[in-house]
Amino acid sequence: MEMERLKTRNEKLQGQVAGLREELQDLREALIMAEFDRDRLKDQLDALVDNHEEEGTTLVGFSEIDSETYIPNRQGEFIDGIGFVPLQSEARPYGLEIAGLVRDVSTDERSRKFRDEILPGIIEYMQTTGREVIAQNDLTISPDQLILENPADLRAYFIGEQGQFNNSIGFNLSGRGIETGSPKLVFPNASQAISAIADPHCSPLQTGDFVDLGRVPPGTPLDLFLISNGVHDEDAPVYTADPTLNPDNADHLIVHGFAGDTILVGFEDLYGGGDRNFRDVVIALDIGAENVRAFMESDQRTASN
Repeated sequence: MEMERLKTRNEKLQGQVAGLREELQDLREALIMAEFDRDRLKDQLDALVDNHEEEGTTLVGFSEIDSETYIPNRQGEFIDGIGFVPLQSEARPYGLEIAGLVRDVSTDERSRKFRDEILPGIIEYMQTTGREVIAQNDLTISPDQLILENPADLRAYFIGEQGQFNNSIGFNLSGRGIETGSPKLVFPNASQAISAIADPHCSPLQTGDFVDLGRVPPGTPLDLFLISNGVHDEDAPVYTADPTLNPDNADHLIVHGFAGDTILVGFEDLYGGGDRNFRDVVIALDIGAENVRAFMESDQRTASN
C-alpha cells in the first residue's frame, strides 16, 4: 500500500519536473528571441542613421546619441523620420480619432530638453506638495478660459496617474467636450505601468511620453476633457473644463502655470469630483512661454478686480 502511494507520488513529481523543464526551455527560447529582436532593432537604427548621414542630413534624436543607449526597455517600433514609437493604445472611446502618435520622451531635442530641464522640477513638485498636487495658488489658471493669445506648437506630455480607471484624455480646439467642435484623443489610455511585468497594452504610457497636437493660431480656445474609464466603458461620462457641462456640475480639471512654456493639468475621474486632489491623471502642456505669461497676467488682473 505504502509502496503504491510512493510510486504514485514519484510519477507525479516526475511529471512536474518534466513540465518545469518544458517551461525552462520556453523561457530560454523567449530570451533568445528577445535578444534577436533587440539586435534587429539596433541594426535598423544603425541603418537609419547611416542613411541620413549618407544623405547629408541630421536625424535629430539618433545621430546625437549612440544607438546602444537609445533603445528603450519597452515595446514599440522604429518609424522612418519619427524614431522610436512605443506601443500604441487601440482604445477609441466614442469613435474619436487620435491627435497623433504617442512618442517616447527621448525622441527629439525638444522632448529631451523637457526631460532634462522641466520634468525633474515637476516630479519634485509633485512629491513635495503631498496630496494636493495641483493646489489652488497664485499660479492657478481658469481651465475653462484657456484661449491662446499667441501662436503655438502644442505638445502634451504625460506625467502620471493615480486613478481607479483606464481613463482617456482628449482636447478640442473648436468646441467643448465631445459633442461639438473637433474633439480628438491625446492619450487614449492614460495609464502607466507600475510593474516591470505589467501588460503594456493595459498600461502603455511612461512618464514623459508625448503627443504633438499641431500648430495653432492666435485666439485658439483650448478645451481639455477626460473620459472616465473610456478604455472599457462604452457609455463613459465625459468631464470637460466647464463644470456646467459635466453630468455632476463639478470641477474635474485644474490648471496652473509651472515653468517657462509649460502648464500643468490635473484631472479627477470620479463622479462628484472624487477626493479633489486632481491627480487621477496629470499632464503637462507646452503652449509657449508667451501664452503662459498671458494667462498669468490675465488671472492676476481678474484677481485684483
